Amino acid sequence: QGPQSLKKPLLHYVMPAAVERLIVLDTDIVLVRNVHELYDEFDRFGPEAVVGIANEQTTVYSPMVGKNGGVQLLHIARMRTSDAYARALDTIASGRYDKWIGFLGDQTLYTFLAHDFSSLTHQLPCHWNRQLNFAFSPMNRTLHACPFPCGILHANHGKLKCLAKYMHERSASCSALNAFRTGLTNRSMAVKSCPPKLQKGGGIFLSNWLTAHFGDCCVQ
Repeated sequence: QGPQSLKKPLLHYVMPAAVERLIVLDTDIVLVRNVHELYDEFDRFGPEAVVGIANEQTTVYSPMVGKNGGVQLLHIARMRTSDAYARALDTIASGRYDKWIGFLGDQTLYTFLAHDFSSLTHQLPCHWNRQLNFAFSPMNRTLHACPFPCGILHANHGKLKCLAKYMHERSASCSALNAFRTGLTNRSMAVKSCPPKLQKGGGIFLSNWLTAHFGDCCVQ
């Protein structure tokens, strides 16, 4: 979050000339489908699009439709040559846009681009960024529903970031995810410290949350 993440929209200034396309992933994501399928989204970009990004699955940017920066497809070659992208960045960075980026950094910038410079963005389908965060809109089935098989699980809720490491260490298997969900309800040793300091009933709440929205975010 914050100033560090704002380096991502500027990577075209520092990447080697040979790099034309780039997938940027947060460390709290779990890839459960072939990354080549994600890379294929570049072929679905519009003629001016420079970034592919999925919608934010909370209401933090309401009434705008927000974007989430956990999974980014950056068309580096276009970012280098796009006058429209350069102008948009200058408009927002100079203060002429009359909105401030704030602590959420790059994803707020992408939200602004999608809202007012929409030709520069490509909307990634929901299955490429299934977000666990419910801080701003708990148990919102409309925001978290996704009709496609899960491609990436994004453990972006503070108490559940440890789930990403848990799944990485177990090859993102469905048996591991099922064990984690079960462990949340009985606080088994396997997940006793992940997440830490659950309030009474919190484990059941989180287990139901995972079952309702993220049961297929694993490798069979």
